[in-house]
Amino acid sequence: MSTRQRPQQRGQRSRPPVNQRPRRPSRKASHTSQNTTMRKKGNVIYLFDRTRRRIPWRIIIALIFVFVGATASAYSYAQIHNVQQEISESQRDYRNQVTANSNLEAQITRNYTREEIEYHARTRLGMGLPDPSQIIYFHVPHHDGVLTSTYAPPIPTTQTGFWQGIVDFFRGLRS
Repeated sequence: MSTRQRPQQRGQRSRPPVNQRPRRPSRKASHTSQNTTMRKKGNVIYLFDRTRRRIPWRIIIALIFVFVGATASAYSYAQIHNVQQEISESQRDYRNQVTANSNLEAQITRNYTREEIEYHARTRLGMGLPDPSQIIYFHVPHHDGVLTSTYAPPIPTTQTGFWQGIVDFFRGLRS
């Protein structure tokens, strides 16, 4: 079947078989002789094309910019996620603190009886009733219990100046 040609249909061009297809001329046909090297090995001559492919710098730079942009956006999204987690933790802590404060306010406003106060003082604070030797009584006259706004503390009579205080200090060291 491979040696036999298919009949040509109307409107189709005839093509040679794939292995006999002619090579297309290069874009730089005038420079081909300068960029081709011939090497001989035995009875065979090899032709090498010395033209190097141009590096597509624009594409490489564009890819670098895309990579840097993608990395920066991923980093910023990670930072945003961390901040959102910190915000939610802070809100949760705030709500817990508000409930704890309201519980403490409820305990403060509650009227305690003498027995409850004594129980908390003994169990939580480790307090006890005082010994008779620890109790001291003071007799205060009735009129001395209240200070009025015209009260001024007495001025000590042994006021000294700055230099007198220094001399007294050194006299106290000698004795």
